[in-house]
Amino acid sequence: MRFTDGGEGTFGANAGLPTVAIDFLKPVTEKYVDKGVISNADLWTLAANVAIEAMGGPAIPTRYGRGDATDSKGSVESQVGRLPDGDKGGKLKFCFYYLGADLTAITYIIISFQ
Repeated sequence: MRFTDGGEGTFGANAGLPTVAIDFLKPVTEKYVDKGVISNADLWTLAANVAIEAMGGPAIPTRYGRGDATDSKGSVESQVGRLPDGDKGGKLKFCFYYLGADLTAITYIIISFQ
């Protein structure tokens, strides 16, 4: 999501993340990613898991140890459709209910993508 010229940084479902989340996680990135302690991929996964749990969602078992892409071509291939775009309110609500989030958590998730 660090690359806005292609890959997942351009997915509608990730709207807002390349600017808001990267800025929010910058101090953690400088302290741990830049020193090779954790990859950006794992930091983003950890941050998402902590946010979901802090909002009352479920703890999500995760395996860490992924490496980072060096450019958008090395980013994930199109995942369009796996998550609804931020402007698809009803579908978005259903998707996150399925994952165990309540209405408050879903509201925070939607706001964070604006």
